[in-house]
Amino acid sequence: PLPTCCKGLLVVTFKAMYAIVDIETTGGSLHRGRITEVAIYVHDGQSIVKEFQSLINPESNIPERITQLTGISNEMVATAPKFYEVGREIVEATEGCIFVAHNVNFDYRFIREEFKRLGYDWRRPKLCTVQLSRRLIPGLPSYSLGKLCASLDIPLTDRHRAAGDAKATTLLFELLLQKDQQGIMQRQAKGWTLPANLPPHFDPNSLDDLPDATGVYYLRDQDAHIIYVGKSKHIRQRLLTHLKRPAGRKARSLWERIATVDWQLTGSELVALLLESAEIKKYRPFYNSQQIRHAYPFALTAHQEIDGYWRLAATRIEQGTEALAVFTTQTEARKELEKLALRFGLCKKLLGLEKGTGPCFGTQLKSCQGACQGLEPAAAYNERVQAALAHLKQGLDNCLVLDRGRTQEELAVIQVQNGRYVGFGYTEPELAGQDPESLLACVEPYPDNRDVRRILYGFLRRNTLKVIPLAS
Repeated sequence: PLPTCCKGLLVVTFKAMYAIVDIETTGGSLHRGRITEVAIYVHDGQSIVKEFQSLINPESNIPERITQLTGISNEMVATAPKFYEVGREIVEATEGCIFVAHNVNFDYRFIREEFKRLGYDWRRPKLCTVQLSRRLIPGLPSYSLGKLCASLDIPLTDRHRAAGDAKATTLLFELLLQKDQQGIMQRQAKGWTLPANLPPHFDPNSLDDLPDATGVYYLRDQDAHIIYVGKSKHIRQRLLTHLKRPAGRKARSLWERIATVDWQLTGSELVALLLESAEIKKYRPFYNSQQIRHAYPFALTAHQEIDGYWRLAATRIEQGTEALAVFTTQTEARKELEKLALRFGLCKKLLGLEKGTGPCFGTQLKSCQGACQGLEPAAAYNERVQAALAHLKQGLDNCLVLDRGRTQEELAVIQVQNGRYVGFGYTEPELAGQDPESLLACVEPYPDNRDVRRILYGFLRRNTLKVIPLAS
């Protein structure tokens, strides 16, 4: 405390201390990744007053792609201390400090998870230099650490090593301190307010590092069973609405059972949708009952008749049906057929959109070339059908789809093979322009089904993402 006198009154102010942190890990997954290096610079708002840095033996393999990025190999950490051996020093270095990092939730949650494995409940107030930079230095083309430092002429050496990145973050933080004339840091470090009426069994500590970012969240009961899985572009905002006492009976039933919450950040909204679908099918939460049942019972199918013409149809999915695209209602499926007929000049009678005998109405409008009467050769008509089928798949027979990652320093990678969903993973942006094979190593497999294909193809019809074709 720094006492000052003002008109005879003793006013006590407190000088904030900051622990500016960076870590390196074996991968981006919180539950599977482990810390390989940590650096901490304790800052009193004026200068660095203490520092700690160490390699850490993760007690697990470091993937080759991570070694290429960070330079940290299995051999380097073989004789390094394990996390429990440096845990005391990390506790002491951060005690009484605001935890500061670039993309703070990543570093904070990894360290907190390591302490959880040791049975220790480690918590600190947090500040994120990405969020602060956006507020205090608006208008920059990128807020990744590397590009931010380049824009602001901040020295950055030993990139993707804990000490180098933490030192650069410290210099950035000092610049932000100078620019913060409105007390933004002070307000952000205080966090946010919980609803007044929380569920009766709810543990507020489970919200300790609740992010306002895109991902999948899990509501658990007192026995830690998952009772609801959801997806949101703003997890904090969405979870706080779950914690408000609702009026409806069904919503009240869910609210009363919520005891803790958990989440996985995805960065990519598409990955969040795919992961949500997979997790609902995996855990079958009671309050996701409608989503457990097939939410898309109607499909577009294709078959070739004896006359040689290919037909497309909007039908209810039966056992063994090969769906080209799936829909919630038959009306949605028929609307898609209408669009295909218009775009590719297909016969509405052969699509099942018109009934009766004789030629279709399109022959009068010259939009149908007579396939329904056998006037157009089947081979010529079928070429347009195949073009329509390719359009449905968005050229995604064999490809990688790239989207934003959980931080600005990674990309999400979604793989499609033979028109089927394979899975997703995360990698470094530097690999995006290299041989596509180098991106495949990060993809973790997930189940393929008509729901995730509908999500995947539907999302890509509405949004533009980078697609990298792969050899068949």
